[in-house]
This record gives sequence, structure tokens and C-alpha cells, in this order.
Amino acid sequence: MQTTQRLKSCGEAMGIELLDHIIIGEDDFTSIMSEDDEK
Repeated sequence: MQTTQRLKSCGEAMGIELLDHIIIGEDDFTSIMSEDDEK
């Protein structure tokens, strides 16, 4: 989550909105936005 927050902050500084942060593994992927929606 710390990496996602850093990406979001950097994007905001450049005027870029972060829509999602997707982590891709060998056989699976995780959407950070989906994780936040489930909480």
C-alpha cells in the first residue's frame, strides 16, 4: 500500500489521476482498487 500511495502522490504532482494499481504475479493479479472496495 505504501507504493500505491507514493505512485498516487507522484501522479497528483504531475496532474495524473491514479485509477488503479494492478500487481501481476506468475499466475494471478491483484487490483488495489478492488481490495479497497472490499473493505
